[in-house]
Amino acid sequence: GHGCLLPRWLPSAGGLWVLKGSESNRGEEIVFLDAGSPAHRAAAEQVMAAEAGSSAAWVLQRYVADPLLVRGRFKFHLRVMVLAVGDLKVYVHDNAVALCAAEPLFDAGEGRPAGSPGVGDGDR
Repeated sequence: GHGCLLPRWLPSAGGLWVLKGSESNRGEEIVFLDAGSPAHRAAAEQVMAAEAGSSAAWVLQRYVADPLLVRGRFKFHLRVMVLAVGDLKVYVHDNAVALCAAEPLFDAGEGRPAGSPGVGDGDR
């Protein structure tokens, strides 16, 4: 269905992107894709279609190669609930959550990622 298609503008945006289930955590339901690759886009749309019956929502974001890390080693993310009304009003819920990875992104002393895109490193 229509909900299982990536945006038409994605190929022209180029670069590496991450598609993930909006309710997922711990690296589950993550697909890394090269926006210029028809095969990658088709594979991502297949993953989305497989979950279509569950009314799954997806988040598509550009891959960040050099993310901000806690203590220089741990990835983190924030979950903040907002309500946007029209073009100018945004209400932010008081109870935001910060989640920090249990495992470091970099091995000690190596200065490079412990994992690589495509292996489901998710919150790492």
